[in-house]
Amino acid sequence: RLLISCLLVLGLAACKPTQQAPATRAPLPVTYVTVHAADEPHWIQVIGQAEGGQQVEVRPQVGGILKRLDYREGDLVKAGDILFEIDDAPFRAQLDSARSARLRAADELKQAERELKRAQSLYKSGAGTKKDFDDAQSTRNQKSFALNEAKAQETDAAISLSWTKVAAPASGYASRAEVKPGALVSANSTLLATITQHDDIRVVFAPSDRDLSMQPVTMKNHVRVFRKDGSELAAKLDYVAKEIDPNTSTRIMRAKVSNPGTLLPGEFVNIRLQ
Repeated sequence: RLLISCLLVLGLAACKPTQQAPATRAPLPVTYVTVHAADEPHWIQVIGQAEGGQQVEVRPQVGGILKRLDYREGDLVKAGDILFEIDDAPFRAQLDSARSARLRAADELKQAERELKRAQSLYKSGAGTKKDFDDAQSTRNQKSFALNEAKAQETDAAISLSWTKVAAPASGYASRAEVKPGALVSANSTLLATITQHDDIRVVFAPSDRDLSMQPVTMKNHVRVFRKDGSELAAKLDYVAKEIDPNTSTRIMRAKVSNPGTLLPGEFVNIRLQ
């Protein structure tokens, strides 16, 4: 029995699990940053709107009934191309009347010159008086002045007639016509169309005085232009107002886009100003 008990004790001792020493953990990695003072740029974001760099309004220089459109709306036109035609009948009549007045004045001047020569000959021969000679000379001068005035009126009438054909003042894309044939247009008043140049686009924006925080802004400040799809267009400031608008408390600025691509006048863009 003693032998069996010993064997049982030895068997139980052999079944007891051995305790292992706990594994040592590696130290956690630690990152650090050295802090130092520095000036960093501050960017403000505003909404801007594109405009043609040489956007021109087409207005007639004479009034009358609009007769015809000579361009396709939205097409590219060149400076000097005829865009509109105004009824020229009244202006042709004025030119004919001015031409007749000029011819009559020229004939009267020739008559006055003949009278002057006759009076001068009589005065030298003693058959005429000094007064007759002076009167003839004065009449000749008046007729000369009248002829010059008639020539000026004829030139003015010819210019007015030429203005019945409204030409493009600059090259670019012509907008739709603001008036249709048959409408009465007024000189220097009625807007006929607008011409814009898509290869010369500028973006106008107006950050608030509060966003600017009294910071100086010059042409050297960096500006970034982003379209709605997030694409960036290279741009540079080319105008900074020297005053704050008292009504809106904003400052007008403008950036020239180097490569506008398909950016259209009137399109809204996001502006980031440094």
